[in-house]
Amino acid sequence: MAEPKVNDLYVVRFQPTGSTDTRYYFYRLYRVTSDSAYFHPARQPVATPDAIATSPNFFAPKSVPYTRQELQELTKEQPGDEQKTVLVSIRRE
Repeated sequence: MAEPKVNDLYVVRFQPTGSTDTRYYFYRLYRVTSDSAYFHPARQPVATPDAIATSPNFFAPKSVPYTRQELQELTKEQPGDEQKTVLVSIRRE
């Protein structure tokens, strides 16, 4: 996270509400500024962190901004987060 690069794939693990299953959500980094990072989120979660994310419509065109502080907070489960969301890896492809 210290040196984010455009096209990095952020892999976030979570548990869907009301489930004990583990799922993963991908975010593709498309823009970086000195204090923020902008992502295109996947259209839907996947079952494994190594799923292939290359199909043309895999990512939504909408933008999801995160400050650098918010990105750091993703590396640890936050108190009260029922989905137990945590960043588990960054894939550089």
